Amino acid sequence: MGIEVSGKSELTMSLAMLVLFMAVGVLLLPRGKLENALYSNISSLWKIVGVSIFALGCHSIIPDVYKGLGSYEETKKILTWAFIIPTAIYALFMASFLLVFGKETPQIATQALENLFGKTGFLIGNFIPFFAITTSYIGLGLAQLSNMEEYLGMDKKLAWAITVVPPLVVYLLGVGDFVSVLGLVGDTGDLMAFIVLPIVLYITHKLGFANVEGEVEAG
Repeated sequence: MGIEVSGKSELTMSLAMLVLFMAVGVLLLPRGKLENALYSNISSLWKIVGVSIFALGCHSIIPDVYKGLGSYEETKKILTWAFIIPTAIYALFMASFLLVFGKETPQIATQALENLFGKTGFLIGNFIPFFAITTSYIGLGLAQLSNMEEYLGMDKKLAWAITVVPPLVVYLLGVGDFVSVLGLVGDTGDLMAFIVLPIVLYITHKLGFANVEGEVEAG
């Protein structure tokens, strides 16, 4: 339905998710116990690295923000708050679940709300991940669709099918380990795109620049 409609729908879902995040955190904190969160498990460290690299991919939006605003100071201010606000909310969210559920916290943490609040907890616990996954899917899906149309010259229907069908097939095949999927994406595609490739480009640029300087001096 286009970028404008998708932008409005993403904004609406993001605001709803924000309210639910804060409400859940406030409701859970009084029930928390410090001893529930005092444990460590290094076996999942590699998954954390992958998920972190996946999240790092969001920095690619920064040039677009700057281009849209046209002001370095305004961009810096907006990006600063864009990091601070989610960090604070996620910290509240994460702490509240760990303090209440400890080692029993599931991968999709909100699904544990059903144990405390029954049907209401079940609905809220599934709405939050639904909004989170859907907003990401819309944004990344549109970017992928646009790339195939503009850079590869694909027909819109074919580009749409390639964007939509593979993720749907993977899901229907039963690949439902949310953290592992994000970790795999971060460890492979995002690692190549946002860490390895920029380093290679930088080295190539520096080597090319050095060669040009050498030729100029020789000339």
